[in-house]
Amino acid sequence: RFSANGFNTFQIFLDVAHLCDFYGVGEECASAFSQQEFADVWFDLWRSYVEQSSIDKAMAALKTLRPLSCCPEAMISKMFESFNVSLGSNLFTMLCHARALGVLDLISQGSQQLVWPSVPVSVWLAQEMNEPGLDSCMSSNPDLPDLLRLAFMDFIGLATAVGRVAVPPDVARQVGNVVEIFEGQQFTSGPIVQSVQGAFYFQVDGESSTRY
Repeated sequence: RFSANGFNTFQIFLDVAHLCDFYGVGEECASAFSQQEFADVWFDLWRSYVEQSSIDKAMAALKTLRPLSCCPEAMISKMFESFNVSLGSNLFTMLCHARALGVLDLISQGSQQLVWPSVPVSVWLAQEMNEPGLDSCMSSNPDLPDLLRLAFMDFIGLATAVGRVAVPPDVARQVGNVVEIFEGQQFTSGPIVQSVQGAFYFQVDGESSTRY
């Protein structure tokens, strides 16, 4: 007979889940884990496991649990929410790991919760894709040379689907508003310093002003 008090690390849950599946008592294990006392301990320990582990290690643990009969899909989906995937922070990295581990659909299921960042594109894009992050993804998956390209295509698709919130055409732009313009194949942003009859000037790099 199980007791929630006997589980003080998530690794114990992992070991028990695999043993129960191996001996064909996964459904009984799932019934025990669904009880509130177990569910509370399970998710508390899982959140700690995610915080203390690398994304790759935590995602790998999630993948090993997914096919087990003691872990229904609803439980797996709730566990995935602990990663706090967000556009402008870690979406690309998560896509790399999810694609490498074959759990890309988990991110797709939660894509409705993604929102367009409020900071300029140049800022959040640098957080999403930087050399250390790319090197980490590739070094973790040396047997997948096409991983970054495929994950980048996934990233573009999700970011495009989210889209930015458009400003209604009847809303007047005011001095102090920060605007972002896509021109010359790059994004430029800055505060509006003057607005006259629909046209406005915004400041770039604290120096020059550009009229639109």
